[in-house]
Amino acid sequence: MSDHHAFNVLFLCTGNSARSERQAAFVTAFRYLKNRIDTFVNLPLRSIDKLSLGTKLREIGRADGATHSTPKAG
Repeated sequence: MSDHHAFNVLFLCTGNSARSERQAAFVTAFRYLKNRIDTFVNLPLRSIDKLSLGTKLREIGRADGATHSTPKAG
């Protein structure tokens, strides 16, 4: 299952036969969100400079579960 597939399948599954796939998609989406939230709340906000904070936030945005990949600057 691709990173963004879990989110898309939430809206595409219908009927009883798709219940386990829909349930798996919710579990995957929840795990992605939980990991991102945990990473964010554990950032050292009092001691991190703005540039580093921006970098960390972009990394969180590109973490597993991103609906599209953001090109890296370079």
